[in-house]
Amino acid sequence: MSIYRELLFTPQCFLCARLGKPVCIDCHLQLKPFSTKRLAGITQVNCASEYSGWLRETLITYKNGNLRVVPALAQILLKTLEVRETNFPLQVIPIPSSIAKIHERGYDSMAKLCGEMRLQKKGLLLCQGALYLRRDVRDQVGLTARERAANLAGAFTARQNFSGTVVIVDDVVTTGATLTNAAYALRIAGAQSIFAITLCGSPDPR
Repeated sequence: MSIYRELLFTPQCFLCARLGKPVCIDCHLQLKPFSTKRLAGITQVNCASEYSGWLRETLITYKNGNLRVVPALAQILLKTLEVRETNFPLQVIPIPSSIAKIHERGYDSMAKLCGEMRLQKKGLLLCQGALYLRRDVRDQVGLTARERAANLAGAFTARQNFSGTVVIVDDVVTTGATLTNAAYALRIAGAQSIFAITLCGSPDPR
């Protein structure tokens, strides 16, 4: 995070109000980060925690318009990124929201979090708009694993060419359909090594 931002706006933990960081060390230790099983085309998927507790509730409020939690969620994603050895600059690619969701919320949820990550950490190359949905997709909530796979099959296309390592950023991984199809589009575009980080997830996507 820029020193000027910290001087002008002293951050405080959004959970306990302790000054210093958007999420203090003690509150962050409540999370239980893990790696899911390997998904097709992705070397590793790291999740900040399971889809439960205060992180789940915070993510829900964010999707419902609470933008005050953006610095905290971005910090959590950066901590999740740090669990692997990273060479910078690093290409970071947010999973795009559908046009309908952007109109409903007024913002692209993952693009906004990745933008905040870039403010907090030097060396991140935000590739906003690099992935886009080439067709309408259904809301994934309530769909079975098979329905999710069919819903997202061939849905993503890359707008630019890539090389080297890229990191996909999403909010939740459940069956892995979103990340798998996004990775497929990125490999076609030239990405050679693909990792993913998410805020929440299932330890064993199924």
